[in-house]
Amino acid sequence: MLWGAPTAAQTDAITELAKKDPFILVRLAALSLETPGEQGEALAGLVEAELARGLLKRARKELERITDRNWRARALTRLGDYQREKGRIKEARATLATAAATVDTKADREKVNNALLEIGEKQAALGDFTEARKTALRITNGVQRVQTLMGIAAQQTLARNNSGAVKTLAGAMAETRKIKGQESETARLALQVAKQQTALQDIKGVNATLKFADATILDGAFPGRDNALAELAAIKSKSGDHWAAMA
Repeated sequence: MLWGAPTAAQTDAITELAKKDPFILVRLAALSLETPGEQGEALAGLVEAELARGLLKRARKELERITDRNWRARALTRLGDYQREKGRIKEARATLATAAATVDTKADREKVNNALLEIGEKQAALGDFTEARKTALRITNGVQRVQTLMGIAAQQTLARNNSGAVKTLAGAMAETRKIKGQESETARLALQVAKQQTALQDIKGVNATLKFADATILDGAFPGRDNALAELAAIKSKSGDHWAAMA
């Protein structure tokens, strides 16, 4: 018999446990993996599977076994989804706030940013706009950060929280101004923000945004510049700046 191989009695015991708990073999396999990341990925999948079966207590226990911060955050996000589906909105908000705080921003940037973007969108959908903005501002990719803020503003508009949406869009423009060396992206983002500000009748905001877009597009030399100019003129016209649109 190879060293470490289970005895017949141990095998029988595992078989009996598997009859009572169909996930035990998956759990044992997950815990046998070498790195916290590999274990976390497997256990996060197990959490999701147990939640799908309505096994909340077991899912919480699996979640506690996850030591990798980002896989733990993913599992918490799925728990938040479950709570939302069950109508436990207050619990879901708290869980998503914990998920956001758990994300390790020192890890792989793309994965981290995608995780924070997802959490921020879910927080906004639950009406937790303050926490959603905090989550969005932790995203290290400037374009994704602005896009997330615009999504939050859209949710605020749907919730008839227009003053909040105006504030969030002002924050989105502040973040847009920080993006350097990406004229095409910053112009596109500014035009999208301007559209939302126009819909909200935020005259002060849209004028400032269009001024920035004007300078970015006119001084730039990037593919799609002519289309951006046409879109800029259309937004100016719609926002009431007819003279500037014809200039």
